[in-house]
Amino acid sequence: MIRIFSIAFISLTLIYAIESYSLSATDVGSKTVKACAPVKCPGKPKQCPYGYHKKDGCEICRCSDPCNPPGKPILCGAKQRCYVDKKSDGTFEGRCGAPPKKVNKHKKKDKTLTKDDCNLPKMTGPCRALFPRFFYNPATQSCESFVYGGCHGNKNNFNTKVECDLACVA
Repeated sequence: MIRIFSIAFISLTLIYAIESYSLSATDVGSKTVKACAPVKCPGKPKQCPYGYHKKDGCEICRCSDPCNPPGKPILCGAKQRCYVDKKSDGTFEGRCGAPPKKVNKHKKKDKTLTKDDCNLPKMTGPCRALFPRFFYNPATQSCESFVYGGCHGNKNNFNTKVECDLACVA
């Protein structure tokens, strides 16, 4: 009688454990993945730019830092620092080295110069900056200094006298 009771008790305990586990897990293909509750942090809701730390596969109320992962911080050399890159899968990765390259949305205009460009008039432009520049003066056949305002100039506008001489003086 005790033996039957023990077998029944063990069977019920095993069934309960299996059902409890299956309620907290989801079957994905051949792997069983634990279902995680959404992160609800007490107090102010945390904004974690790189996501949350994970414990047992579920997020917890501590922000993740790709440059200082738990247990294995990234140590960069004296002249380097840690930068964070976003990977194609949406996760983040810390690395030492140069900063990520920024895409320049305002590409510089083509600086290809012809001899005709050297005959364009000196053009300060309407802006009020005071950039010292050089232009080719066809009347004197030499490069002369002028003040460029910073916008709406033309191609007869050089940073140095040497640049102007190389481009326009025969």
